[in-house]
Amino acid sequence: MNDTCIIDYKPIGTNGRVLLTATFADGTTHTDKVDLTSAPARGRLIESLCKERPELDRAKVGVELNTIAAALAARPDPADDDAEDAPAPTREELLRARDEETEAALDAMPESARDEADRMLIAPNLIDLVLADIAAMGVVGEELLAASAYLIGTSRLDDRPLAGIVQGQTSTGKSFVPMTIGRLFPDEAVLNATDITSNALYYMTPGALMHRWIIAGERPRNEDDERADATRALREMIASGELSKMVTVKAPDGKGFLGVVRPLRPTRTGTLFPSVQRYFRPIGVTVHQ
Repeated sequence: MNDTCIIDYKPIGTNGRVLLTATFADGTTHTDKVDLTSAPARGRLIESLCKERPELDRAKVGVELNTIAAALAARPDPADDDAEDAPAPTREELLRARDEETEAALDAMPESARDEADRMLIAPNLIDLVLADIAAMGVVGEELLAASAYLIGTSRLDDRPLAGIVQGQTSTGKSFVPMTIGRLFPDEAVLNATDITSNALYYMTPGALMHRWIIAGERPRNEDDERADATRALREMIASGELSKMVTVKAPDGKGFLGVVRPLRPTRTGTLFPSVQRYFRPIGVTVHQ
């Protein structure tokens, strides 16, 4: 790139992830696995590369990374006949990829923030500290709801994560409380959706729902077939822990055949109407006079 930093990279797979090595003028190097086609990931990488290196021009680093990202995005997709027969990634491979993304995000954080997090984790009054932060964000008088929602969110890392439904009268903060608490989690750990169509979750990238907290918007109380079908994916995730769908896809010869949308290992919670309450733990909203 220039005399102060030389960037070399090796693509990993076909989704924009690379093994990147930056070599600096003093001979030191920085190596990371990162998806350069992701703008947030590029931003974190720039922060990591330029940390304590005032001689680096952030703008030039950004231009270099953008150029590499454009080249990666322009690569043609593999078109060989064996592509259809390629095995789907295993659950372990998907989890490993998610863990690598999490580790990269942690490495990009300031060391002071990581040290503060370590101190909080061993604090005997950790839940009180969390509730104090939630109150500072504007959630007042809902300690039980706030604590329950936060614990549901953290359970996304468990093999059998929790799920909940927030119940209450109109305009009592049913959506405000969980949406606010979701801001305490990393962006990659939360999926905020004011509404979810019946097929949306099936077509997300395989592994995208692993260790992820879904905060769904308020649902109507009617239980007609259309609304029940719209929440079928959420019910399936909670019941079986996986999500798959048999669909008709187009073969290379133009003919149709049955294929399976690759299964996901999701984590979930949300505010849904009563027809799915048996899958969730009800959590009430306090009504203040």
